[in-house]
Amino acid sequence: MLIGMSRTLQGGRTVAFEFMRIAAGPDGVVYIAQPRGKPPVEFALETWDGTTAVFVNRGGEDRVKRIAYRRDGAAAMTARIEGAVAGANFSEDYAYRRAGAADIAIEALYARFVRDLRRALDVPTDAGIPQIVRIAEQRFGPAATGLQSLLLHGEAVVAGHRVSEPDMLNLARQIEQFRRVCQLVGV
Repeated sequence: MLIGMSRTLQGGRTVAFEFMRIAAGPDGVVYIAQPRGKPPVEFALETWDGTTAVFVNRGGEDRVKRIAYRRDGAAAMTARIEGAVAGANFSEDYAYRRAGAADIAIEALYARFVRDLRRALDVPTDAGIPQIVRIAEQRFGPAATGLQSLLLHGEAVVAGHRVSEPDMLNLARQIEQFRRVCQLVGV
């Protein structure tokens, strides 16, 4: 049995998650999906060509009828889901990348930093980088120098841009330095 989980990020926040399993069932290999912790839905393996696995929902009780996972290199894959809602067909594609502990840690550190910065500046959660930087410059003056670069770098990491370990450590140092200088500790 293979066990996994995924999460979908938007703006550094988790907007969806899924627990999944691939197991041998009495009728062959099955993919068992539990999006958002809902009851499990089984999809039977229809085809596997060494790069793409296609699973189908033979039970029909779920809106998703077909899921295809395609390997895109050593550390990425694309999932395509297909189904129908109220008689209208749909399809959605999701790009995934392997995330190690360092990736997850820096994303969490960055998300907390942005949350605390928004609170300190009293800006809405949907405020963009230019608005955050403008208000930070007004409030913190020269201490806000480099904030735009820090935010752009952090957003790139959250969006899936791979960075080296030294770059991750540098980003973490910049975040903590900005926290201290602008007194964001404990906000």
